[in-house]
Amino acid sequence: MPAVRKQDNLIQLIHSLTPSEKKHFRQYIAEGETGKDYAKLFDTLQKADHYDAEALSRELKKSKKNLADDKEYLQEILLRSLNNFHAQTMYKARVFNGIIETNILAAKGLVHFALAHIRKIKKGMLTGDEDILYYQALALEANLVSAITPGGLKENEWAKKTGDELVSRLEAGALNNRMVSLSSRIQDLSADIKYIENKAVQKEARQLMEEATRLAKGKKLPSRIYMNYHNLLSQYYFFLGVDTRLAMQNVRKVIERYESETKDFKQFYAYLYCDCYTDLLQCVFELREYNEVGHCIEKLKEIAAQKISRQVQIRAERRIFHFSVLLRTATGEHEKALKFIEANIAAYKELTSTDEDLALVELLKAINLFHLQRYDEALSVLLPLLSSDAPSQLPETRISARALNLMIQYEIGNLASLPNYLRAAQRFFTNEGLMTREVTIFLKLMRHLHKHSARAPLAEFQKNFEEVYSAHRFEIIGYFVIWPWLSRLAKKKKP
Repeated sequence: MPAVRKQDNLIQLIHSLTPSEKKHFRQYIAEGETGKDYAKLFDTLQKADHYDAEALSRELKKSKKNLADDKEYLQEILLRSLNNFHAQTMYKARVFNGIIETNILAAKGLVHFALAHIRKIKKGMLTGDEDILYYQALALEANLVSAITPGGLKENEWAKKTGDELVSRLEAGALNNRMVSLSSRIQDLSADIKYIENKAVQKEARQLMEEATRLAKGKKLPSRIYMNYHNLLSQYYFFLGVDTRLAMQNVRKVIERYESETKDFKQFYAYLYCDCYTDLLQCVFELREYNEVGHCIEKLKEIAAQKISRQVQIRAERRIFHFSVLLRTATGEHEKALKFIEANIAAYKELTSTDEDLALVELLKAINLFHLQRYDEALSVLLPLLSSDAPSQLPETRISARALNLMIQYEIGNLASLPNYLRAAQRFFTNEGLMTREVTIFLKLMRHLHKHSARAPLAEFQKNFEEVYSAHRFEIIGYFVIWPWLSRLAKKKKP
C-alpha cells in the first residue's frame, strides 16, 4: 500500500482562498520588488495537490533551501494579506485590531482618544458573547479610566461603572465555564456503554444537573450561557435516557435563542447551530418521527451554504450525508439508501471522515443489503468490520456488526454453526465490556430462535427491546436492524 502523503499546510491554505482573497493577495504583494517571485511561487503551488521540493526546485530554478525560505515567507505574506483583507469584515479581527490601536493611542499619551476608541469597539461587540476579547476590552477600558487625570466625580463614576461591569462579566464567564465543564462531564458519563444499568452514574448525572440548575436559577443569562445551559439539559435528558421529549424542548430553546441574535453572533456560533440540529435529529430518530428529518436536513444545508468557516461547513455536510442515509434506512427505502451511499461516498471521504465514520457507513450499507435479503453481499461488506485488524469503531457500531452477523447466519440457514457464532459473540462482548442489557436480550433471542424457531415468542422479545430502547439513547442496532427484522419474522411465521 503506498504511503499516505502528509498534507502541506501552505498548499491547503492556498486552495482554501476565495477569489476575493486571491485578488487582494495579488494587490497586496504588487507593490514590493519581489512580488513577482512570490506570485510565481503562489501560482505554482495553487496548481499542486502536494508539495514536491525536487520538482519545484527544477521548475523555479531555486535551491531547496532558498525554496523552503521563500515558501515560509510566502506563508507569512499570505497570513498578513488575509489579516488585512478581513480586518473590517471579520468580527474577531475588528475587535483584536481595535484593542491594538487603543494600546498604541494610550502609549502616545492620547488617553481620552484611546478611551473613546475602545468604547466604540466595545459597543460593536457581541452582546451575548463571553469571549476573552470582551474581557480584554473591558480591562483596557478600566485601566484607561483610572489613568485619566485630574480625577473627579465623573471620572470616579466611570471607574466604578467599568469595574462593576468587568466583575459582572468575569462572574458570567466563570458561570459559562462551569456550564461547559458540567456538559463535558455529562458526555463522559454517557460514553459508558452500560450507564443505563449503573445507578452510581445516574446519581452523579442528577447531581450535576442539580448543580447546573442551582447556578442558573434566578439569573438573566447572557445568550451564550443560556444556550450552554439548555444544551446541557438536552444532553442530560437524551444521552442519559431520561426523557427524549424534554431533550427536544431544550434543543429548540437553544435554536430559538440563536435565531433571535445578531448576524455577527450567528456567524460566530454557527457551529453550535449545526450541533443543535444534529441533536434534534437524534431525538427525532429515537422517537421515530421521521417527518421532521427533512426539515432538519434542509437547515443543515442552509448552514453549509453560509459564509462561515470551512470547518463548520464540513461538519454540516458530513451530518447531511449521515442522516440522509439513516432516513432512507429507517423508512425502508433500502435501494435508495444504497444508491445514495454509492453516489456520495467519494465526496463524504473528502470531508476528513474518520475511521469510525467510514466503519459506520459500511455497517449501514450491510444493514440495507440485509433488509433486501442480499445476504452474501451484506456479509462481504460486514466481514472487514469483524476481523482482528478492523478499523477503529464506536461501541454501537461494534455491537451492531456482531449482531447483524448472527442474524445473517440465521437467515441463510447456517444453523449448525450458529452455536459457535453465538459463543464467539458472547466472548467478544464480555471481553470488550459490551455485555449490556440490550446485548443480553439479543443473545437470548438468537438462542431461542436457534432452538425453537417455529415457536419463538417474537412479540415478547420486541416488547423487551421497546422497553430497553425507550430508556436508551439513539442506537443503530435497535432502530434499523432488530425491530424491522422481528416484524418481518413475525409475518413470515403467520399461518
